Amino acid sequence: MLVAVTGANGFIGRTIVAYLRGSGHQVRALTRSPDASLAVPGVEAVATGPIEAITDWRPFLSGVEVVVHTAARAHVPDARFADESVVRSINADAAVALLDAAARRGARRFVFISSVKVHGEASVPGRPFHPDDPFNPDDVYARSKVAAEDALARTAMQTGIGLTILRPPLVYGPGVRANMLKLVDAVARLPALPFGLIRNRRSLISVDNLASAVSTAIFRSETVGKAYLLADRETLSTRDLTSVLAAQLGRSPIQLPVPVFAFNLAGKLTGTSALVERLIGTLEVDASDFSSQTGWLPVETAEEGLAKLARWYQTRSVV
Repeated sequence: MLVAVTGANGFIGRTIVAYLRGSGHQVRALTRSPDASLAVPGVEAVATGPIEAITDWRPFLSGVEVVVHTAARAHVPDARFADESVVRSINADAAVALLDAAARRGARRFVFISSVKVHGEASVPGRPFHPDDPFNPDDVYARSKVAAEDALARTAMQTGIGLTILRPPLVYGPGVRANMLKLVDAVARLPALPFGLIRNRRSLISVDNLASAVSTAIFRSETVGKAYLLADRETLSTRDLTSVLAAQLGRSPIQLPVPVFAFNLAGKLTGTSALVERLIGTLEVDASDFSSQTGWLPVETAEEGLAKLARWYQTRSVV
């Protein structure tokens, strides 16, 4: 089976390519610019140029049976000043054009990597997000994913291609960037961390667990026409997360008992309330639908996934 993966040299895409290749599938790795590291047996590396500039995806999809769309504008430095139309053109419009072209080329399945952020930035304690919960996007990125999901669902109905939407929470693992990498930096360098009193609950997913879920979604007909939340088995507090990371990094920072109100005050004074909320707030998901309907189980524990992240980070730090 030939599977096309967009964003194939990105953090998530690269792992999905490796997972599919290891499972014996042929992969067409679609990237913005040429990437020689993807040119390995079983993988056809193809540079497409910027996805928002592609007017016809069909030349890249000959013989493709399944498309996994991971390419997106994920990191918007300051969402208050971001050009929402630009983010939408990349994250929504290009995705719809790709699905339409895939259907016209005869592909039978399309898997779209969305985000838990379509439901909001925080869940009510004791009430995890469920895939049927209403959309409540809080920033430019999340709104673009909502727009993509809506338009993809309509286009899939019109064309007959089987669409599956996956909404992961924060994805971690070797090669991670942005806020998760900053958190690992802090754990690796600081003698003390301020999370001693934080008892929130955060759902996460390792990049290997996500790749295995994508592979499952591709080959299970039960997932057609549905959207799913995904997560590791374990739900961690920020204190637990940083403590596990510290242990894997060979560190033993003190967890200071900083009260929640102090975090909130610091966020207001520094204009970083959104970042503070991600550190101390609860965002928990109910991923049981995907497991019960497909039989999927995570391929690794959170501790195993964080150990991989720590090993990568230590090697990265030396280079």
